[in-house]
Amino acid sequence: MQAKSIRDLQADARYSLLGHLGISVGIILFYLAVFMFLSSLNTSGLTENILLSTLLTILLNYLVSVMTGIVEFGVSYVFLHLQLEQPIRIQEIFLPVRENADKAVRIKGYLCFLYLLASLPSLIMSAVMNGREGLSYWLPVGAALAVGYLARLFVTMVYGVIDYLFVDFPDSDAAHLLRASRRMMQGHRLRFLLLHLSFLPLHLLGLLSLGLANAWVSAYENAAVAAFYIDLLRLRTRPDEG
Repeated sequence: MQAKSIRDLQADARYSLLGHLGISVGIILFYLAVFMFLSSLNTSGLTENILLSTLLTILLNYLVSVMTGIVEFGVSYVFLHLQLEQPIRIQEIFLPVRENADKAVRIKGYLCFLYLLASLPSLIMSAVMNGREGLSYWLPVGAALAVGYLARLFVTMVYGVIDYLFVDFPDSDAAHLLRASRRMMQGHRLRFLLLHLSFLPLHLLGLLSLGLANAWVSAYENAAVAAFYIDLLRLRTRPDEG
């Protein structure tokens, strides 16, 4: 059985969005509002100790990432239901999270911890290079940032469908869902990456509207990822197949 092309996935995404502009863009705007609010929190003024302040900042960023990650489950709920042509009830968007809060925190806590580990090289290099200026600072720090970005990208590709698995299989435990995502993404990570990259031109064009059109582009992109997930299920009868 052949996997769908990126063009086919985008076509499925556009079809699922027909007549659902309000709910699809609305959930994206809600996510952005939550993200911006949580990101505005900071630890400045709590302590003058540089090391302690850095540790508090890292901890806060971790907690913010977990909380915004949990909101992503609601986003996935909407686009999965649109892809399956199932009705969406506003009061049920976060029902999977409410009913499986512990599992939601464990999944996002684990993923955000991996992202935190990916950022450690740049944090360590910045501390080591503290006091230097110019290329002697930015070359090693830039290299560490690049390594961290590639590590984060790899984690994202490995667990690219975890949100949809969480919504689709609420009775499965966190460890099983994480393993299922790793297995399902094997052989499809590059296609997942290329799918996201295919929306880059649209995101760049959206900047011409001062970012207003990017909410629709993000909805379109999320709908395509939902189509990608459905395609993986089509290729594998069950996510836990060997």
